[in-house]
Amino acid sequence: METSILSATKKASSVIFSDVNLDVNTESNLELVYNEDAINKSIVNILGTRKGSRVFRRRFGSYVNDILFDPMDSISVSRLKREIIDAIGEWEPRIIMDSAEVLPDYPNQQYFVELNYRIPSLGNKSVTINFNLSRGR
Repeated sequence: METSILSATKKASSVIFSDVNLDVNTESNLELVYNEDAINKSIVNILGTRKGSRVFRRRFGSYVNDILFDPMDSISVSRLKREIIDAIGEWEPRIIMDSAEVLPDYPNQQYFVELNYRIPSLGNKSVTINFNLSRGR
């Protein structure tokens, strides 16, 4: 009985998340990303997928793309931040969001986003991800 408890504990402490890196332009090889990189890919996927666009999973994604076409003002900044927090909260259960910052870059018609989160299953590891959101010029 003790060995099964020990092996279950070892398994729980050696959690590894993985995902396929679709940003690599290779025809024959797939590149895997792990742990926080896999979660970051998931976050980008969630925010970049328009709700309703997946036939068998209509609720998946966010309304971020729709908000990007609204006028750039403080209301859009607030809506974008709320949508990012809500979408990640709904679709990325592996993390705890600590903070989200959305800053408009008016001259370039884009938003700078900084997310800070923790991964409980990886020893509460803190991660920061930064990216820009724009209308996709």
